[in-house]
Amino acid sequence: MSEPGDVAAHPYRRPTRRPLRIFALDPMRIRRGALGHVTPRATLQVPFEDDLLPGPRGRRIRVVDFDGVHKCFYAPVDLGHPDVLISAGLAPSETDPRFHQQMVYAVVANLWADFETALGRRVSLGRRSFLTIVPHAFYGANAYYDPDSSALHFGYFRADEKDPGGNLPGQMVYSCLSHDIIVHETTHALVDRLRPHFLIDSNPDVAAFHEGFADLVAIFQHFKLREVLVPALAEARGRLDEAEGLLDLARQFGFATGGGAALRSAAPGAPDPARYTNATEAHERGAVLVRAVFDAFLNLYTRHTADLVRLASGGSGILAQGALHPDLVERLAGEAATLAQQFFTRLVQAFDYLPPIDVTFEDFLRALVTVDLTLAPADERVRVALIEGFRDQGIFPRSAGSLGDEAVAWSRPSTSLTGVPVQRELLMDVIRDLDDDDAPGYARGKADEPGWARWRTELARFARDHHEALGLDRTAPITVGGMHPAVRRRENGRPTVDLVIRFLQERPDLVTPEMDGFVPTAGCTVVSDSSGVVRYAIAKPLPPRRRRRAGPQRATASAASAASAAGPDAAGEAGTGGGDDAAQRRLDELRARLEALARTDAGAAYRTRTGAERMRLRFALLHAGPDGEDEP
Repeated sequence: MSEPGDVAAHPYRRPTRRPLRIFALDPMRIRRGALGHVTPRATLQVPFEDDLLPGPRGRRIRVVDFDGVHKCFYAPVDLGHPDVLISAGLAPSETDPRFHQQMVYAVVANLWADFETALGRRVSLGRRSFLTIVPHAFYGANAYYDPDSSALHFGYFRADEKDPGGNLPGQMVYSCLSHDIIVHETTHALVDRLRPHFLIDSNPDVAAFHEGFADLVAIFQHFKLREVLVPALAEARGRLDEAEGLLDLARQFGFATGGGAALRSAAPGAPDPARYTNATEAHERGAVLVRAVFDAFLNLYTRHTADLVRLASGGSGILAQGALHPDLVERLAGEAATLAQQFFTRLVQAFDYLPPIDVTFEDFLRALVTVDLTLAPADERVRVALIEGFRDQGIFPRSAGSLGDEAVAWSRPSTSLTGVPVQRELLMDVIRDLDDDDAPGYARGKADEPGWARWRTELARFARDHHEALGLDRTAPITVGGMHPAVRRRENGRPTVDLVIRFLQERPDLVTPEMDGFVPTAGCTVVSDSSGVVRYAIAKPLPPRRRRRAGPQRATASAASAASAAGPDAAGEAGTGGGDDAAQRRLDELRARLEALARTDAGAAYRTRTGAERMRLRFALLHAGPDGEDEP
């Protein structure tokens, strides 16, 4: 045994978490007291970085506090300073830019870690080395993620003079102090890393999916904050549907801009199947997705807590008047937090079962049901509640055949798909990156190294050999858009390791003059097991290239498309996942989407934006709203 004074023999254990204080919801809650006795501050346990520099500047998240209005840099916060470390970070402050820096770093790092926990792997940074956060980027009631600079930009503005809500008229309001806004914008960045091609606005659901999914993540993050959850449930007497503090998003922002309410809310309402069909604006349509998922969550919460309510009410199910017993509130909060974590995890895990491009709400439902059926086949409660929630909002998996969970889940390939190169060498190369701080090898510059180039070649060869089942064309180049392991633990405790591969294929042969530079892309997400057998092939097909026919004149792309609509006999060479009809329908929908975007593009008449530019989502413009008002 070493001597007590031998320091080297007793090394300190390296911390894994760094406690940092934040505003739990937003600063306005201090003054309004919307949640009664709740203190709107919380402490997040952020992953510890021992090499964190002032800024903060970590390995993947860097705060650059340049004020775009005053053209100056604010002094960076040093989270490693002893005075800061000992007090769990700076105290929440609306006026200290260093706390603003601390808050955005803490919320972003915490959410990033939550995504990685749900996925079971690192979130790839791709070829971009880090995410930049600019807390005081500009003056304006907006905040947005910019994929080109890989940065989150937060604005600040003065509260409305006539109707500021709980704010001081004309006071400065900082979007970087809203927990909801930070989570929302960070989710855009994380979705961009999981599915980069979701920035192509190829159907009305794409932008709405971004907005709805980001709102859902922000709402479910409320349930991690016990400083908010417990008092809110006590005030609402256990009724989640009446706990407005949990269901509201960006309350200070909504009141400060004169809206008289929170920016958005997940409060339940009567089923309205027509709402989805009629909603065209991204936030309005995204709210349908929020309602579908959150109604499922509320229904399950009611079922899960019914026994507690019966015990507390003597079997009647009707709670007595007055304040609930603190023990009951704690139990209800525990059930809500556990269920919220389960829903959040499923929402994130569903990305492994989404197509690489052109996402729809129907795709998301089928992905959610597939991952739940795969990991918890004996417990159907979550997926059945989701199917019911989507159905009540008019979102149906029309290609499924029925609303049974096995029918809604993605179908297995109709033909045997084997031969995915998942030899031990490839699996080890991919799995080795699970604990790597950088992006996986295929995305961080190693893609040109001999080993990874060989895997890309072999995977592309597999895709060509099975092009029909994958919805791809045999004659056009096929690229590997991404590859990663999906490590999951089933409900029986057994681990499972799948390989998820995204194939992409640009089709310039289908371009017509009306597309104005936009090149249609086909894609397929392949999920294979460790033996190389494909479990799922989730395709977004396009019509195959047509064979040349005898005659003095070559067919145009439009003529080829028309031939495809006539069926495989008229098209010459059939072969896309889902059949030629589905492929032609998707191409027609892409063209219709381009026409719709051109009609709403103010600069289209002056040819200021090409078709490809109009198809690309820009969150700074998307968050401005259809009437020009800012809305993050």
